[in-house]
Amino acid sequence: MRSLLPWLVAAPLALGGAVQAQSPPRPPQQTGQLAEGHDLALALCSVCHLAAPDQVGTPVMSSPGPPFRAIANRADTTPASLRHFMLTAHSATTPPFTMPNPKLSDRQLDAVIAYILSLRAQQ
Repeated sequence: MRSLLPWLVAAPLALGGAVQAQSPPRPPQQTGQLAEGHDLALALCSVCHLAAPDQVGTPVMSSPGPPFRAIANRADTTPASLRHFMLTAHSATTPPFTMPNPKLSDRQLDAVIAYILSLRAQQ
């Protein structure tokens, strides 16, 4: 038994390190443009919005922005309306907190818009 003890300790540590180093697999729909939009939403938007179903933690603002699913499911939400909203400074939104222009590239903006719209009807 003593000769097995080092292996019983070392094997889980070695495997655990390998498992932790790997990213969790993405759901099939989270590839390409949607994956980029998802990642950008989590990185840039999750402080103020519930941006993704797999978001760890909640928005830190006392009055957070609407969840992305709610935005996606509004009757008036279109790619054009999302683009227009994200390209403006939003000074008229819920003072004293206003949403800044995230200054995304066209590709990044398209990815975030595609991601938000992918949440439509996922209630």
